[in-house]
Amino acid sequence: MNTKKGIQILKNYGFFVKILSFCIFLLYPYVKNNYQRKRVTTLSPELQNVINWFLSKDSMSPKKLQKLLYYAYSWTLTLENEDSEELENRLFEEDFEAWVHGPVIPDVYFEYRNYGYQNIPKKDFSPDLPEEIEDILEQVWEEYGEFTGNELETITHKEDPWRNARKGYNPIERCNEKISDIDIFNYYIQQVEYID
Repeated sequence: MNTKKGIQILKNYGFFVKILSFCIFLLYPYVKNNYQRKRVTTLSPELQNVINWFLSKDSMSPKKLQKLLYYAYSWTLTLENEDSEELENRLFEEDFEAWVHGPVIPDVYFEYRNYGYQNIPKKDFSPDLPEEIEDILEQVWEEYGEFTGNELETITHKEDPWRNARKGYNPIERCNEKISDIDIFNYYIQQVEYID
């Protein structure tokens, strides 16, 4: 009698597991999409202003926006600081990570990822920024604004800061390593000195 009850319980348990698995299978896409939509991004006001400044120039893909933000950050870090020992003057507080497709600010990625390969619409306004910052952004736009996101990705892949952060990773391996401000400064200060 106890053996029969045990077998019946196992059969009922097996049936329950199958039903539960089926429900999870049906609900997974909904739960996954709902979780992704609810991710809250918090962009600093400084970063949001720089994003709005670039988007006031033209519509662009999220990838192009990320790379322009990277160059704006890098140029500001290099031009607004005396040496790599004291990198106090940053364009914004967010850090870049060395993702497969180049430097990325994760919160910017999550903010604009619904655009995929489509362009983020152009903004009708440009934020007020300090004159020296606006001057740097104009220089970055003049230097890199004509490139596509894919072309900018290729350029960043040839530069030391991104490459250093990805040491030990293969080209298509996921990586969340931060790109070092010291590496950024040391690399781009050489470019400035080379031009002078």
